[in-house]
Amino acid sequence: MYKIISEILILGKRPINLPSNKKIRYWLNSILPILLHSIHVNVIIVSRSIIYFLNKKYRNLNNLTNVLVFPFVPVKEVMIPIIGDIIICWQVIEYESVKLNKKLEMHYAHMLIHGLLHLLNYSHNSKKNSIIMMNLEKDILNNLKY
Repeated sequence: MYKIISEILILGKRPINLPSNKKIRYWLNSILPILLHSIHVNVIIVSRSIIYFLNKKYRNLNNLTNVLVFPFVPVKEVMIPIIGDIIICWQVIEYESVKLNKKLEMHYAHMLIHGLLHLLNYSHNSKKNSIIMMNLEKDILNNLKY
């Protein structure tokens, strides 16, 4: 049986409305049916200033974003199941949930799943890939009853 091992870190002030670690792990585990092996992923919850800095430094984009992913690049010939980091900006997630009229919990689940799919090499860099990724996200969210 494959599994997802996750570390959840909060940088800075803990958001009041942050879902529990148990809930975050539950959402991450919703990906299990598509895994080919066990994985380890880090979830890092950050503020606007940190996500802005990371987006500028690593993507050369001068704006906020809801989620960034940083794939882990293993050292040659070392087999570690770490696939990378999912960095989520709690302030952007909260803002978007109000703006999009989505339940906050559902939006967190969606962004975690979205980030994890990116780490699993799914992308939305073409119309075909966008449809594949979006349909997979919808199926997973439907299975979670969202």
